[in-house]
Amino acid sequence: MKRKWLNEIIILVVTALVLFFVLKDNFSSTIKIMGNINIFYFILAILMYALVFTIEAYIIFLLIKEYKKNYSFKDSFKLSLMTRFFNGITPFSSGGRPLQVFELKKTGVRLLDGTNVIVQNFVIFQTSLIIYSIFTFIINGIFKMFPTTGFLYSMTVLGFIINVVILLVALVFSISKNLNKKIVNFFINALYKIKIIKDKETNSEKWNKLCDDYYIAFKDFKYKKDLILKCIIMELIAITIFYLVVVVVFLALNIKTSHILSLIVASNFIFLTGCYVPIPGGSGGTEYAFIHYLEVFIANAGVLSSALILWRFATYYLPTLIGGIVFNINRKKEK
Repeated sequence: MKRKWLNEIIILVVTALVLFFVLKDNFSSTIKIMGNINIFYFILAILMYALVFTIEAYIIFLLIKEYKKNYSFKDSFKLSLMTRFFNGITPFSSGGRPLQVFELKKTGVRLLDGTNVIVQNFVIFQTSLIIYSIFTFIINGIFKMFPTTGFLYSMTVLGFIINVVILLVALVFSISKNLNKKIVNFFINALYKIKIIKDKETNSEKWNKLCDDYYIAFKDFKYKKDLILKCIIMELIAITIFYLVVVVVFLALNIKTSHILSLIVASNFIFLTGCYVPIPGGSGGTEYAFIHYLEVFIANAGVLSSALILWRFATYYLPTLIGGIVFNINRKKEK
């Protein structure tokens, strides 16, 4: 609980600092522009992100159904909302996956099966993101939309490399039973030496059995090519809609743009830059990338600041807030 409040305080402090640096030179013009937004398009931006969220919740639903036939989409939707909250308040969006395993266990999904679902969903998302990123790098290379030198682009490339490495690690862990066992036994031996665990043999046997079960489960998943392809296509659609939110945000600010493909490329670069900033929500890195990638299209600093605020509200602050409300309601019901 203390850790959760600490994360929320960090978010508030970082948000305040980011807003200060974004607005310090154009506060008056930003407030004026924000007062004249097109509400229709702003609501549409929120609904588009809600659609992104719904598609991703459905992907998780399809994966869970492989293990628990009577699992409902309503439960998957609620689980995804709570995940948004924990991802939003933890560095690297790391808090959502343990919550998912825990919540799935409460609905009757075995711990091993729940872990498989989360890993499978992660692999599907990472694969889709890397496919999309390769596409945007190629497009940028052909049409020269953004400079391929400098600090910002280097951070974007680094974000891409980190995502590739993490996917490869996840795949190695999923397909190499012996590696999993070696790592598990290493930690069991270490914990036994410092007397955190007493029965080394029993724990080793238990975790090696889990490694065997996990390997078999993921091996079965590899053969479900139709399901994997379906989920990846859905994830690519969700990513595209997410990247188009910024276009609608500009429309909400009464700015029409014909640079839709460029904005999709920019949105992907922004995500890659911010996704591994070690602060909840990628705060700081995401805002920095947003301002400097999109200033190519928008010279007015007040408009750019307004777009950033609306975009972050629709895609980060509002989903995190709603997820927190759902989590607290769900916890009270359980009590």
